[in-house]
Amino acid sequence: KCGQSVRPVRVKKVVKEYVDLGLPSGTLWATCNIGANSPEESGDYFAWGETEPKDDYSSDTYKWIKDSKLTKYCTESTYGNQGTVDGRLFLQPEDDAATFNWGCEWQMPTSEQQAELRKYTTITWTTRSGVKGMLLTSKRNGNTLFLPAAGYMEGTTLSDEGSEGWYWGSEVGINMSFNSYKLSFESSTTQDKWEKGDFDISGRYFGYNVRPVRVKEEVHEYVDLGLPSGTLWAKCNIGARRQAEFGDYFAWGETEPKEIYHWSTYFDTEDEGETFNKYNNNGGLTELLPEDDAATANWGSDWQMPSKEQIRELFDEQYTTTTWTNKEGFYGRLITSKLNGKSIFLPAAGQNNSYSWNSNFITDNSEAGIHGYYWSRSLDESYSDQARDTWIESSEELNPSHLDLRFYGQSVRPVRVKKAVKEYVDLGLPSGTLWATHNVGAASPEEQGELYAWGELKPKADYSWENYSFCNGTYNTLTMYCTNENAGTVDGREDLWMRHDVATANWGREWQMPSNEQCAELINKAYTTAEVVTINGVVGQKITSKINGNSIFLPAHIPYEDEMFHEEGMYSLYWSRSIHSAAPSCALGLCVYSNLEPMVFPEDRCKGMAIRPVRKKMFIPEFVDLGLPSHTQWASCNVGADCPEEFGEYFAWGETKPKLDYSWKTYKYCEGDEVSLTKYCPNSDNGYEGYTDNRKELESKDDAATANLGNYWQTPSKAQFQELMNNQYTTREETTQKGIKGVLITSKSNGNSIFLPQAGYYDGGSLIYINYYGSYWSRMVDTPSGISAYHLNFNSNYYVMNVRSRCYGLPVRPVQMTIN
Repeated sequence: KCGQSVRPVRVKKVVKEYVDLGLPSGTLWATCNIGANSPEESGDYFAWGETEPKDDYSSDTYKWIKDSKLTKYCTESTYGNQGTVDGRLFLQPEDDAATFNWGCEWQMPTSEQQAELRKYTTITWTTRSGVKGMLLTSKRNGNTLFLPAAGYMEGTTLSDEGSEGWYWGSEVGINMSFNSYKLSFESSTTQDKWEKGDFDISGRYFGYNVRPVRVKEEVHEYVDLGLPSGTLWAKCNIGARRQAEFGDYFAWGETEPKEIYHWSTYFDTEDEGETFNKYNNNGGLTELLPEDDAATANWGSDWQMPSKEQIRELFDEQYTTTTWTNKEGFYGRLITSKLNGKSIFLPAAGQNNSYSWNSNFITDNSEAGIHGYYWSRSLDESYSDQARDTWIESSEELNPSHLDLRFYGQSVRPVRVKKAVKEYVDLGLPSGTLWATHNVGAASPEEQGELYAWGELKPKADYSWENYSFCNGTYNTLTMYCTNENAGTVDGREDLWMRHDVATANWGREWQMPSNEQCAELINKAYTTAEVVTINGVVGQKITSKINGNSIFLPAHIPYEDEMFHEEGMYSLYWSRSIHSAAPSCALGLCVYSNLEPMVFPEDRCKGMAIRPVRKKMFIPEFVDLGLPSHTQWASCNVGADCPEEFGEYFAWGETKPKLDYSWKTYKYCEGDEVSLTKYCPNSDNGYEGYTDNRKELESKDDAATANLGNYWQTPSKAQFQELMNNQYTTREETTQKGIKGVLITSKSNGNSIFLPQAGYYDGGSLIYINYYGSYWSRMVDTPSGISAYHLNFNSNYYVMNVRSRCYGLPVRPVQMTIN
């Protein structure tokens, strides 16, 4: 009940610092052990694969031993509990003491990192702050690292403190699963012995120190076998760091490994495999979506599980040879390319299958080292409970079209395709259109690529009116892009908005789907010739320019039969961005045949068709002399436009390329918001970490007009806009040209005029106020805030110089000449 004094305490925070020893791998070594507050402190002791210190370090207390056999990280069935072999050579993050205690940037070192440390350092036995240990000095940059001789724990006894140091690595001993790699030294260790690394494995239950290393961003390597499809095969399985390591096991369509592989734990069924909810042959999906693809979910959007076609190609005797062999103590198949001699190794990792025993589930993988099973992303065509995989073993060659029950836990070897180089061909067409060499989703000109319903941005399993995005289930209930009231809700829009253009969404703002006119121009016999050819076994049309001799190839992938003319052949359909105005449930497409001339033809918008992007040469506008006192010459059209009525491109203020999202989080000159500006900032309150400068107008390198059209052009100043709108010099007339609203500005001195369309502007990803507002950037920043910039804003009622947030996307009408 008495009042007493309180003296607070606090503990030192562990400073997770590192030393750069200039090692070739770039590995950064921590300055102190886990559990230590300084380089000299011993820190905590851990059994290998355990994440917390304890009182007793013996085989009886070891986490991964049961009945004297290993339950995890086991490469030999002899030592595995109930024959368990998981083939894991490296600690998973949840079992890595460094990752668990310090976070995902840190891990216990691999044997290669430990060997590298020994190779590139010299050692000196020394005493620091009364603590004996080894001082490591880099041979490359002279930086140092101190490892205290903290001894080791066996049972409840600490041994050899002050005379020896023992530090765990992250790797289990190959063919010696009860042991793991370590880094060790003693007071008598010589430089030669240090570099050789003698006595580098030890029993896993001992308590050793952990000195973490920093992990660089993980880069998943691949091998290019030169396959026709352009498929690149990963070097190792998901969950593995070496080619021979088994890695993790996944049920088909699941993205995380688990303990029990059984119908009762499978995500896509509620009645143990009788019916399936998402993936089935009764109108469901038959190929994994990215969110259910273990490769995509674990390695990122560049990777996916292979298709059944990619697996068949991998084992096609035209392209590869396969050999049963032993690699790093693990059996499997070596697949070697006949095209370039490169190879990948698929370990025979078996498969996990759980069964009930005495009311408990037991997971069996007795086939490890004998058979290998690798999932594809494809469901079986006939049986919904099975998916396609490949089966490898020693006695038979292999079966690239094997089937297995979907709940089995199998290996995944990811693939990716060569990124399509977004190249184009200049056919010298009058419009200046440049045609891409590849379809969207294709890695070569002869690939079909991905198929899309008109206006949709993702491929899908079912291309029908029932699941089309722009209708209410039928062809006559259109909700967008409709010009006929009998077809749905009329909005009068005949061309795709940019936000619905697949080419733009996948390849960027410079690209778009072709218009009907561009498709017609491509096959116009005045400009091109069309010839049926076959490239790499794929038939299609080679379109060759009569103007400059350049050509593109459009593949035909779909077989067809014409009953009327008894003809068979191949064809493919390519969407334009234009609807058929007379029948808005159809959009216009380019039809390419193997035995007919190409033509433009309408097709139902719900169908899945290929996309061949186009882009245009940057049009250099003419300048118009309005007889202004400043002698400023105004461009005839906006940057990126070909004529006065076109909107052209939209730019954030100070950026020179268009983009899809105009917000502070994507703005070039800030750190994520409007009060973290990094350039053109007159107010330190709005600058990143107090940044400020004296820049009040755009530099040439940040001027969209100069960057895109050349040094003679620039974005107008505030004064030039004011002069343009001055009633002494010009008249203004609200008008419509080619269906686009805007203002016609006419000189009072010479009668010349320019047209400014009401092009609206971008806020985030939305283009708003088209045909209502005209908003055009000046090159002047707003002072004193710097958050906004001046722009001309007008509609039918007013014309005013105003300010708008710099992150918004506005068009630019360039000028020549400058005034002060």
